[in-house]
Amino acid sequence: MLCGVDLKSCRSLLVSMLIAPIPVLGADDPIAPLHVVEPDRETRRLVEDAARQALSRAKAVVLPELVPHQLDPQVEQHAMDAVDSARSRGISELDRMFEERTRELSAELGVPNVGPDPEAVIPGLIVLAISSSMPRNMLADYMAQLDGRPDAVMILRGFVGGARRVRPTGRFLEKASRIDPTDRNGGHRIVKVLIDPLLFRNLGIDRVPALAYLDGVTEIAHCNDEDYEAAVIVYGASRVDAALELARKNGAPIPEAVISNYRPQRWETIP
Repeated sequence: MLCGVDLKSCRSLLVSMLIAPIPVLGADDPIAPLHVVEPDRETRRLVEDAARQALSRAKAVVLPELVPHQLDPQVEQHAMDAVDSARSRGISELDRMFEERTRELSAELGVPNVGPDPEAVIPGLIVLAISSSMPRNMLADYMAQLDGRPDAVMILRGFVGGARRVRPTGRFLEKASRIDPTDRNGGHRIVKVLIDPLLFRNLGIDRVPALAYLDGVTEIAHCNDEDYEAAVIVYGASRVDAALELARKNGAPIPEAVISNYRPQRWETIP
């Protein structure tokens, strides 16, 4: 439809112009008296009919819709590859920034900054989603189970108290990783912790605690959509080995050696 034009006003103006008395001056004398030519009834009717037909045709005019531009398949694929590459670089940069900030906080708070052996060969990655709202004893128990494990990482959805404040997150992790919760100057668990809201979203994790196993993945930054879709999520508080066994029952390809590595040691009773 035509926009921005009041057709009724135009019609009224057109009819008024066409059927109004027409002033005629003398042909040779510019100051000749004014003569008025009145159109007859038939002329008025013809003019009004013509105006109504013009208005009807104007209302029927429809502007063509915009035709969406079709991308060349190669150009579209190149754009998708660029997005995937940018996302991977962004996650890697987030990991680097967090690890750098963790080292600064460790030095400031007196927490030893020792991580798992980067040369260790692992068949997959265990991802344990946690929150600062979880009970302290539960967090301490998970820290003890993942202590020194190169194939496990804890993830937080965001910074404690908001992204503008990093210190509360450092305090939270320092307390959660204490071997003795009452001794600040004592030893700490060695667990890799990441703040990664994208990982929460990609894995579809909507509550904590939650455990997922990423088969064949050694670094979060190297994950792709297939890795996320293949991951099996286990919700609820439980031992890591029990959660891994349940994930394997639900289809996760977790080697027995991985589960055995997380089972608690059982000492034989000496008679």
